[in-house]
Amino acid sequence: PELIERELREYDLADAIAVPSRFAAKTFTDKGIAPEKMIITPLGVDTDRFLPVEKPTGQVPRILFVGALGQRKATPLLLRAFARLQEKAELHLVGPIEAGFETGSVGNNVIIHGPAEANALFAHYAGADIFCLPSLEEGFGMVALEAMACGLPVVISDTAGAADAVSPGQDGLVFASGDEDALTLALDELLADLEIRRTMGAAARAKVVADYSWDAYVEGVIKAYISLLTQGD
Repeated sequence: PELIERELREYDLADAIAVPSRFAAKTFTDKGIAPEKMIITPLGVDTDRFLPVEKPTGQVPRILFVGALGQRKATPLLLRAFARLQEKAELHLVGPIEAGFETGSVGNNVIIHGPAEANALFAHYAGADIFCLPSLEEGFGMVALEAMACGLPVVISDTAGAADAVSPGQDGLVFASGDEDALTLALDELLADLEIRRTMGAAARAKVVADYSWDAYVEGVIKAYISLLTQGD
């Protein structure tokens, strides 16, 4: 309670609150924080480190998830959706396992890799065909940008902040958070058409290079802070 009280006081005293996404901003404004206090500065990705690679021909399509395996990231939802598609693809889960998450009955064609260091993530992106981030809540989700930089189409929930970076139908698909049927349909749409995956993946890479590099992030932050400092001059 003391921590919450202190943070609420800080929000009240602040001239501005910087957040990385519209979803994160909404969590403040829904609690009565003035919308004009919010500065939205999307995060960036190293586009020289995360790059597209040629996919092996004849490979069973791979869906990749990166993050903590548990309720907040909606891993159980993803597993239920994938169970309806398991004859068409593999699901690769990369990340630590949260307490209470059962791995004993994950189903067929599901590979759990466990945690991966940052330097090892590229190999997982390079081997994937589709990236999925079904989080029930996510302030941003940099892994989605990393996947897009690697030329992967993304399937992402509308309560993951990185959904701001996705133009549905162009470089990925956005589904209603918690909707198992919608997630299944989105994944199935991409699994069914290699050309759509390639087209969306190329568009995802172009989007990140143009708008979501770290240089773009720095420029956005500096512009926002200068504007804040010069208000009333």
